[in-house]
Amino acid sequence: MRAIFSIFLILAFSSTSAAQQIEAFLCIPDKATGFKYNETSKQWEETTFKTDHKYLITRPSHQSLNINSAWVVKEFGSELVSMWCEDDFDEFGFLFCKSYEAEMRFNRENSRFLYFYSLGYYNKKTSAYPEDGGGTPLVEIGTCSKL
Repeated sequence: MRAIFSIFLILAFSSTSAAQQIEAFLCIPDKATGFKYNETSKQWEETTFKTDHKYLITRPSHQSLNINSAWVVKEFGSELVSMWCEDDFDEFGFLFCKSYEAEMRFNRENSRFLYFYSLGYYNKKTSAYPEDGGGTPLVEIGTCSKL
């Protein structure tokens, strides 16, 4: 009986420690810059953007659209997956995530990330952006904290 109880305790603690090893990262932008289209001058201009949002990098859940990804990125507070990270962290601690309109690169070693949003400039004359000014390309920098 004592052996069965010992095995039960080992299994219980090993599953608890596995659950504790699930990683997630909260990423907060520090700076954001990019371009916006000025309707009056018909020119693209440099601009800064608000950094009042956060990203959450997690392992995909069974509700995620693409469960073949090693990681997914969501805006903090949303269940909607905005980017997929096909591969796990590489040997340098880098994680590469992307979607149709954006990319995110995260370095687990120094906790820094880069986020690129590219729609609205290069894809002019598509159904999504038939004219200039339909989007605002930007680059964000910031840091992530392990949760």
